[in-house]
Amino acid sequence: MQYVPTMVLTLNNAGVANVDWGMANTSSHWGWEGEGSPLTRQTNDAVANANREAICDATKDDPIGLPSIHAFTADPGITDDSCDEYPFAHAHESGGEKRLTGFDCSQIEPVQVAGGWQVKNVSNVSSSNNCVIGHVPLPENQSVGGSLTAFFRAARVAEEDKFWVAIIAP
Repeated sequence: MQYVPTMVLTLNNAGVANVDWGMANTSSHWGWEGEGSPLTRQTNDAVANANREAICDATKDDPIGLPSIHAFTADPGITDDSCDEYPFAHAHESGGEKRLTGFDCSQIEPVQVAGGWQVKNVSNVSSSNNCVIGHVPLPENQSVGGSLTAFFRAARVAEEDKFWVAIIAP
């Protein structure tokens, strides 16, 4: 049996709350050991950028001729709002690699409340969706991305290697 490493994240910001919600509430439960399948590392930065663009920057024309609709529009009520996609752009399970767009993803806003985190339904929240977009402050989005990069390096996770994600209480 092959060893599959686990990236451990502490549930201490909206980026981690987005990952936690995505593992628990998308149909495939990507990355959630015991409930879903492991994620698979994607090392090609150009592919990862295309994955991110497919989910976060997707647009479509309105059927009645209004200006294009964007899958993700920053919320001015969230300081430094950014599009935080799960599964990660650097995973082969990314919505972009599955030929999905942001319109196929649940879109949420993780909000810290007394005793933990909850999500606000922004749009298209469904347990049948296989990806999630979180409205997450950019520094918290970047924090998870930095943790992912550090995990790949420390655990020596190479292209096509499997990995799990575990979320722990702060």
